Amino acid sequence: MVAAPPDDDELATSSILIRLVRDFPGERLTMGDIVAALQDRAFGLLMLLLALPNCPPMPGIPFVSTVTGTPLAFFAGQLALGYHTPWLPDRLLRQSIGRAQLLRALLAIAPYVRRVERLLKHRLPGLATGLGERFAASIAFVLAVILALPIPGGNLLPAWAIVFFSLGILERDGVCVVVGFGVTVVALAIVALVLTLGVKMALYLITNATF
Repeated sequence: MVAAPPDDDELATSSILIRLVRDFPGERLTMGDIVAALQDRAFGLLMLLLALPNCPPMPGIPFVSTVTGTPLAFFAGQLALGYHTPWLPDRLLRQSIGRAQLLRALLAIAPYVRRVERLLKHRLPGLATGLGERFAASIAFVLAVILALPIPGGNLLPAWAIVFFSLGILERDGVCVVVGFGVTVVALAIVALVLTLGVKMALYLITNATF
């Protein structure tokens, strides 16, 4: 008996992209074509790309968390509200790239991407799709807002939590989403501690100020 082909929901994101580009009938693909093929996984990809610059070993770039936090909140908020694909301005959706050029690039990075994908599996998909996905996106929205704020030492763990949520959404890995929730708890505790200490220090300086 011939096994049924895997459902798109069970395929790795890299496989979906390569199949799209390889089988695409035209010579150029638009951003809209890619978003339509990935559907809600496009949220995971965009969020991942925006969160990674805030995580070591990426170089520390001043204000990068503020720059990336706002669009992160924008996309996470859309997913939390139940959008099936990211809303992007028409000008961006019409941007295109040559099919052959994109296919060469995807095939070149595929071995490295698949090393990461092998660590992720189709586990507890209810946590990475549907209501579970929307709840994770709601938490990611809160983390993205924190990321955009100038909180000393409060940006690293929120970024890592968003990375785990993004990977879970991309590969339908509910275990990865659970890890994201765990990192979120620690991140919120640290942010609360930093804010509490900041308020206490500010009150101390005000009450002990000499004019």
